[in-house]
Amino acid sequence: MAPFLAVNVLHARRNRERALVNGLAAVVPACGMLLVAHRAGGGTLAEGLAPALACLLYFAGTVPYVKTMIRERRSEAYRRGSVAHHAAALVAAALLDPWLAVPSACYLARAAVLPGRGLKVAVVGAAEVGCSVLLLGFLVALHG
Repeated sequence: MAPFLAVNVLHARRNRERALVNGLAAVVPACGMLLVAHRAGGGTLAEGLAPALACLLYFAGTVPYVKTMIRERRSEAYRRGSVAHHAAALVAAALLDPWLAVPSACYLARAAVLPGRGLKVAVVGAAEVGCSVLLLGFLVALHG
């Protein structure tokens, strides 16, 4: 976790907390905590790997997606990057477990359709909570 924390500290010192790299650096160790919790609960690292990777695919995608909805809402490059990430994440998630293609397809549709619609920040946040709960439901059903 130390290298990721160092990235976060560096960005905080430079008042660049909202930088793309900083957001991604925060997501990686957070998703890694799923492995720690799974192991602490008596599971194996191998059993926890697919759920942790599914979380990483989703949460890494939220970083550019939320930017397309708020701070970078006029950036076509961010929008294309977000859609590309979600398309690749759909394939990767399906390789982890075919059922994970279902929520991933929803996330891809969201990334492709919602930017530019002028949604309020609270609506974007509420939708992300819903998307997180959707992923949680699938992971509990598949690995719980």
